[in-house]
Amino acid sequence: MASPGNKIWNILGATLWFAMGAGLIALLLAAIQRKNNLSCKGVEIHIRNSGSGAFVDKKDVQKLIHDSGSNLIGKELKAIKIQKLEIQLKSNVWISGAELFFDNNEVLQVRVRERQPIARIFTSGGNSFYIDSGLAKMFPSEKASARVPVFTNFPSEASRWSERDSALLQDIKKISLFISGDPFWMAQIEQVDIASGNEFEMIPAIGDHTILFGGATDIEKKFRRLYVFYRDVLSKTGWNKYESINVQFKGQVIAVRRGAVENVQRSDTAKLEAILKQMMASSPQQWMGDDTLSRALPNYTATRSVAPRNTATPLKTMRDNDGTTTKSIVEKPASPSKSKTRIKMSG
Repeated sequence: MASPGNKIWNILGATLWFAMGAGLIALLLAAIQRKNNLSCKGVEIHIRNSGSGAFVDKKDVQKLIHDSGSNLIGKELKAIKIQKLEIQLKSNVWISGAELFFDNNEVLQVRVRERQPIARIFTSGGNSFYIDSGLAKMFPSEKASARVPVFTNFPSEASRWSERDSALLQDIKKISLFISGDPFWMAQIEQVDIASGNEFEMIPAIGDHTILFGGATDIEKKFRRLYVFYRDVLSKTGWNKYESINVQFKGQVIAVRRGAVENVQRSDTAKLEAILKQMMASSPQQWMGDDTLSRALPNYTATRSVAPRNTATPLKTMRDNDGTTTKSIVEKPASPSKSKTRIKMSG
């Protein structure tokens, strides 16, 4: 049993701790009150850009702050509504996040994160927009343009995505991230057309053919088959021999050969073949070009317009079900002016 003396000491100790705690709280409240009575001495803006281009600059941030009705410098700190300013900044479609706080010198620190576009999309109505990895829509800016894969013939003009739109955008995201992650395909794939049934057709920068890609499944395997076809066939036969190259069926590539009447004559064919052979000398993972052929290869002159095509007509294709995996080439006449070349391969 505790003695009366011990009880007194316990009470005194508890009282002392309580007094110290109350004193600290009072000091803290006094410091907060003193800080709130101070005035804002300045504003420092820091923008974390996406790397694709400065779509938001300091002038944009300053304008958004001033549009909120706040002339910050000289204003008492307690009168500045930081949360309201953050909401105002996030109203810009190119800003994904904003953080504001006062440092020890009464300077307002503004930290802004810019959205990172992953694809540019043209609608069937001729409008265009960017999307980021969260499928947020960002309209083009006069300040900069992002070097990202281009998709055309998007069917919707709605301001909000429907379930069907979201599913298509998810497919676009998968294909775009793969293309932009490989310097070879980023240089070679000029645009991607959205065909019926949410399938995709690709237009190459070099070679007068259409790549029938199908849906956004087995993306890596399809590009691998296309790469093997480029390396083992087109590098030997010429890049303009085929009208279409179909990689959507598992384990095979189907190519429709261009007829003599339809053959496209180009004065720079030899130059294009030499450039693509130079690119093919290294694997896609090792090729370290920039995102356009003109930047990666200074001697390359673009011969095709970048204007998006808003229509795409899939070509009929044939499929074998024999399960063979040989790499032999079989020529089968499809019409008096065309024939299909079929290559079987694993993967």
